Amino acid sequence: MKNHVLCAFVGLILVTPFLFTQTKASTETKTVAAAPAPIPEEARKHFVMGTTLFKEAKTADDFAQVVSEFKRAADLASQWPDARYNLALAKEAAGDYPGAMADLKLYQKFTLSEEEARKVQDKIYALEAKAGAAARQKEQSAAEDKKKGAFQDMVQFLQGEWNYTGTPHFSSSFPSAISRSPFAGKAYINITDRTIRITTGQSPLTVKGTITGNDPSAIQWVLHSESESRWPDCPVNVTIDKTGPRIYWRRPWESMDMEGKNYIWNYSEYIEMELKR
Repeated sequence: MKNHVLCAFVGLILVTPFLFTQTKASTETKTVAAAPAPIPEEARKHFVMGTTLFKEAKTADDFAQVVSEFKRAADLASQWPDARYNLALAKEAAGDYPGAMADLKLYQKFTLSEEEARKVQDKIYALEAKAGAAARQKEQSAAEDKKKGAFQDMVQFLQGEWNYTGTPHFSSSFPSAISRSPFAGKAYINITDRTIRITTGQSPLTVKGTITGNDPSAIQWVLHSESESRWPDCPVNVTIDKTGPRIYWRRPWESMDMEGKNYIWNYSEYIEMELKR
């Protein structure tokens, strides 16, 4: 009897490790990650459509459609790395660099090889550079649009009929035959291409402004004679006050040179010119 019990005990000892091993293996099998969910057919459809359209895309509308297709694929199969990566590439092509970076950061959450992880991170750095350049370009374009708008406002403000007054400022030594009394009349401002002309009454002189760029403050003004070549252009400082509204400048007096051949400008004797509406 004792021999039978001893044999049974020895047998149990020999079998127990095998049973323990089976139990452990069974437990470990249950902890293995489940296989990725299958890609829905609808997601695959949009992925293929996006890939096809991407090859032919040229315009902004084309790339917007590509983005739409890959987004549908990524939304329907969030577990699909290829859909997420291609969505990032489509957004990059469409100029949406922040969106492309966001999708690449989601792509980084997938299990990637060391080489692939390095490639994706470098791609994000490149997109950061593109995003910065695009932001600067946008700021420059906005500044240019603002200047253009200011220029158009200035044209509308200046163009047309004004009322002018001229107030002489002559020294006591100036010839008494020249009237020192203020005078008034109609002035007209005409703008053609990049040139502004202000004409006042019967004066042979025109205040001529040359517009450079789209900055209204960068106008080069001169007194100019359309008919008398002996009058050299005379630089003047014209002030445009839209709150007045008024425009004003100092018109130097002209006199002949010592030889009596050409006119010269006398800045100490001048007429204060003012235009109002």
